[in-house]
Amino acid sequence: MTERDDVVVKLDEFAEFKRELEQYIETLVLNDSSIIDALARTLGLIAKLEAQAEQHQTWLVAEIRSLTAVVADLGSSTRPSAPVVAPNADEFSALNPEIGLLQHVSSYIDNRTVVDVGAHLGDVAERLLDCGCRVYAFEPFPASFAALQDRLGGRADFTASPSAIGAADGEGKLNIAAAANGAEGLDASLFHSLVDHPLGTSIRFADAVEVQVRSLASLRQKVEIPEQIGILKIDAEGADIEIIKGLGEPDIPVVMTEFWDSQHAFGAGTHGHLGPTVALMRSLGYAWHVVIYHIDENETISYYFNNAQTIPNSWGNAIFFKERSLFARAAQWCEAVLRPTLHG
Repeated sequence: MTERDDVVVKLDEFAEFKRELEQYIETLVLNDSSIIDALARTLGLIAKLEAQAEQHQTWLVAEIRSLTAVVADLGSSTRPSAPVVAPNADEFSALNPEIGLLQHVSSYIDNRTVVDVGAHLGDVAERLLDCGCRVYAFEPFPASFAALQDRLGGRADFTASPSAIGAADGEGKLNIAAAANGAEGLDASLFHSLVDHPLGTSIRFADAVEVQVRSLASLRQKVEIPEQIGILKIDAEGADIEIIKGLGEPDIPVVMTEFWDSQHAFGAGTHGHLGPTVALMRSLGYAWHVVIYHIDENETISYYFNNAQTIPNSWGNAIFFKERSLFARAAQWCEAVLRPTLHG
């Protein structure tokens, strides 16, 4: 028997007791006014108690219905009810499902302002613009910034800056990557970084250029970007955690950062590991995250939730959420689109 059924049974018993009491009063000697008066007062008190019980029942039924609706909503938001059908993705989107996830969750955020740190040539920015976001992009490498401006600079909902983003305002050195012998077809401009870290055998840091460094906290305080941001996307080649340290108020609903496993060529040093980023983000109130990872050797792309460990030799992105409801939307998308990974 449910709690609601138990309440109804008790009310029925209460009503039966009242009827018996009324029948008893009718049998009393009517000239005994003191008894009649006392019993009348008793009946009045019983009526008040009965009204309170009915109010309690109404409240209890409303609470049960409310909780049922909440449970049903949580169930529908975490279990895929139907397959997701989408147009054929272009090559970049197919190889980077993280961007599709950002496009998806942006529809559930009131403020659709995006800050794109490490915008490169605008592949991510363009897709977020196309789904209705307002994008502020940062790209410190001069040649990439020029290409970014040529590509998207004419759009009214796009603003680009050549500043690098870090923990505090100042000057910094951008390490310039170059393809090693035998890897000439690789776009080394993807790997420029403010931090010096291992690059494996296909790429090397060949030079460095001075760049202006700004913190997001400073940019927000001086209203050079909006104070309220919906999505922060960071692709800073190992410097992501420094950018988070300069975030200021940790009130951005969705934050995406890059990581490398320690067995990956780029992750052999101390930069870019997932564990420290997860610890920092949790300390800032980001309790939930999705990991979408890649293993290039066997073309694996998969995902898991809320784990700080990384799959050997993987790289990828962690998407952090302030609110569980938004994380649930992201989880539903992953379950419908990607193959899962189960941690043992």
